[in-house]
Amino acid sequence: MPDQQPAAPVPPGEQQRMFFAVLIPKPLQAAAEVIQRALRRANADVKWVEPANLHFTIKFLGETSPELLPGLVAAGQQVAERTSRFKVSLSGLGAFPHEQWPQVVWIGCGDGSPELAQLGRDIDEALAAAQLAPLDKKPFTPHLTLGRTRSNRRIKALMQLVAQFAQVPVGPLLVNGFALMRSDLQPRGPVYTVIHEFALSRPAVSE
Repeated sequence: MPDQQPAAPVPPGEQQRMFFAVLIPKPLQAAAEVIQRALRRANADVKWVEPANLHFTIKFLGETSPELLPGLVAAGQQVAERTSRFKVSLSGLGAFPHEQWPQVVWIGCGDGSPELAQLGRDIDEALAAAQLAPLDKKPFTPHLTLGRTRSNRRIKALMQLVAQFAQVPVGPLLVNGFALMRSDLQPRGPVYTVIHEFALSRPAVSE
């Protein structure tokens, strides 16, 4: 059952876990789920992301006051108005921080990765300029998280399967917008709600 909900107001007075993200359409969710099913054969101790929750996080805000919401929307809109739509090719699997002790298994980006990284930097800088969030100290590396390991059980078997998909193309993604999201942590996993969507105003070079 999809956990990503349509746009909804933020409850007043309550801090919310917020982040900016590029959302993934259903065909790519389905393609990623096929890979997840293949990786599950390793029987490793992994918390897999629900396909409907897959997204590219481009700026994580953490616990955020709803009083900042107008500023966050304004900063996001400024970035959207000056950003062209672009295409990203999802391909290949990998793991952070390294293969011997992977904590995150992800799908990578080929073409379009620099543009996606630039979008993340632009949002980061816009929020910092408006004094809404500090600049990220670590460079932004675009990746689509498939799952997070909870122990080292059968890690070797998992990484052998990851290696088999290291160069496999997953599919193309047209990035024509991004969203400000809210994350509500529930016992069965996070529930994501779209707070505001931003459309990229300028056409892609190939359009």
